Amino acid sequence: MSAVIAEPTTLMPVNPLVDHFRCPRLPSFATGSNPGGSTGFFQFGDGAVCYGQVAGAVSVPASGQMFDASKHVASGDGTIFLPFDVRQSIDNLRYERYVNGSAGHRWMEQSWVKDIYYRLRPMMPVSLRKHLQKIYLRGWESIPFPNWPVDRSVDILLEKLLIVAMKQMQVDRVPFIWFWPDGHKACAIMTHDVETASGRDFCERLMDIDDEFGIKASFQIVPEKRYSVTESFLEMIRRREYEINVQGLDHDGNLFAHREEFLKRARQINKYANQWALSDFAHLFFIGTLIGSRNSISNMTCLYPMSTGWRLSASAVAP
Repeated sequence: MSAVIAEPTTLMPVNPLVDHFRCPRLPSFATGSNPGGSTGFFQFGDGAVCYGQVAGAVSVPASGQMFDASKHVASGDGTIFLPFDVRQSIDNLRYERYVNGSAGHRWMEQSWVKDIYYRLRPMMPVSLRKHLQKIYLRGWESIPFPNWPVDRSVDILLEKLLIVAMKQMQVDRVPFIWFWPDGHKACAIMTHDVETASGRDFCERLMDIDDEFGIKASFQIVPEKRYSVTESFLEMIRRREYEINVQGLDHDGNLFAHREEFLKRARQINKYANQWALSDFAHLFFIGTLIGSRNSISNMTCLYPMSTGWRLSASAVAP
């Protein structure tokens, strides 16, 4: 591992590895060289794409030969000095802050296109919607970043940082508690989007189907405009030991379009969460890019982080 001379900064040492792996006695990390003013993509070894500021040239978009921060690591007094703020880079990836900073957006991702789609969506038959979804997803497997269908950039970065820490400690293994019980590598969650009145009326039959396979799913309820949500409907879901989630406010696709509108809708979503007694169970269903990232999340009384893993979804529509 090559290194450059790094002067300690005023930043307090952090240890994201302890947060992730729950493994104590690992070296701390700090920013050694002053990161540049530009924000963009760089890498930390092969396959570890980062986004943020770094003491080197950044790239936009994430393609081609990028600055490799792993070649500019130094250490001293039990601290590993990196040429970038590791917390910032991890948060940027987790909160998808690279979206607004990426070049080459497709025309289908323009806000006016999404606005037209969501306005017409209630009138579209399912077959047409699935066809449009196939067009939208076409070619995603060839996009260099983020990786489709599941992006592991944060995991890969942390794994490479763990290797750096182990080399610093001169050890070839470290103890930590595995992420899943009984040696499992992942989990799957079954969800049902209840988007129409016919879908709401089909929910009980859908529960019968789930029960036949021993599956307890969550139902994503749209509280406004789409259909009426009665207490008897919610109680039926609770009685059968299924989960209730709030799927935005009216599912028009504009929840995250503007921060001011998001904050207005967030108050309404929180009201429904409290009214339906969901806040104790973290039942808010979000898939999308949050405007303001952590600041937006802090305005919600509950959060259901569906975007962090595999999602098996079957919309609750009439047969």
